[in-house]
Amino acid sequence: MYDFLVTTNRPTSGVGYQRATEALRRLAGTRIETNIETDGYREREGFGLVDSWRVVEKSRNDDRMVAVEVDLPRWLRPDYQAPDATQVDAELATEQVEAPKTVAATKGKATFPKSMPEQIRVLREALAERPHTTESMAELFKRKPRKSVEEGLASLVAAGIAQYEEEVRRWLTCV
Repeated sequence: MYDFLVTTNRPTSGVGYQRATEALRRLAGTRIETNIETDGYREREGFGLVDSWRVVEKSRNDDRMVAVEVDLPRWLRPDYQAPDATQVDAELATEQVEAPKTVAATKGKATFPKSMPEQIRVLREALAERPHTTESMAELFKRKPRKSVEEGLASLVAAGIAQYEEEVRRWLTCV
């Protein structure tokens, strides 16, 4: 868990571990439902972001984490995404890559992405610049996709990446 906290730029004190456990609870409770139509049939499927998780602590009186296990759903596993693929070799890229331009920096209003990963990416980038209300975030995009923006922001909260301040109705990244 320490490596995860360091890699994601989170505190490595007790509060960091506590927040990580809370994030696992939220991720396990977040459900996604799809309805895909092909050949005249509609297929509905529901799944979670995390199937299950387990934290092993030192003892009843010492809550330091000894081990963490997370069971990912099948749709996140490489063998499900590409069942015929075989990984031959993997290398870690070490060259510096220029950071992508954020939504707010582009001229005019951007079209809100259709895919969930892209939606999450642009919302996260916009929150990294400054806190937003749902309305101010939707204003960044053509047609002001308020509902989709709010769902994406709620997903960021469930993943422990963002938080919502209800009293001022704004979204911001977790520190």
